[in-house]
Parts: sequence; structure tokens; C-alpha cells
Amino acid sequence: MTHCLKLSFTTLPVLSPVLKPGVVQVYENDGKTSKYFVSSGTVTVNNDSSVQVLAEEAHPIDSLDAAECRQVLSQCQQQLSSAQTDLARAEANIAIECAEALVKAAE
Repeated sequence: MTHCLKLSFTTLPVLSPVLKPGVVQVYENDGKTSKYFVSSGTVTVNNDSSVQVLAEEAHPIDSLDAAECRQVLSQCQQQLSSAQTDLARAEANIAIECAEALVKAAE
């Protein structure tokens, strides 16, 4: 079974394309589509034009609960407000970026 992915990305020489948090849409040969929330990952475009997506985490959009996603975002924002080191602030900002994309995908 062949899959088709709808992705929007740009590649630069000598760099691997990195996926930001968001939605990846898969198109099946029979016309069915599936959407997944991807927290992060990389994309490889092969010589035969096939694409490989390696996601850190991927969840079917249908399984996301918008209220729970908003709660995750709120927790991440609280982590940022209580962060006391540059590292903790950086980690909280990354978590917020992912949680904001998660909320957007769930709504």
C-alpha cells in the first residue's frame, strides 16, 4: 500500500529537514486520509521520491482531546513562569511551542 504525505518544508544543503510540532496528513491510494499530530521529527526524501518521516511522537488527531491539550499548555506556561535557570526556561519554551501546536491541532 502506498501512502502520500502532505508536508510543507524546505531543505537546505547538508542539513536534515526538521519537523516542527504540527499536523502530518497521510493520503492512501484508496483516497482515505489520516491526520497525525507530530511533536517533532525529521524528513528524508529518497531518490525514488518516497518520503520517510521519523517522528519523536505521533498521535492520531481523532484521539486528541482539546480540553486536555489546553490543560497541557497551561501546565507548560506555569513551568515557564516558575523556571529559575536559562535551561529550565528554554525547556519550558520548547514545551509551550509543542503544546500550542497540539491545541491548534485538537481544535
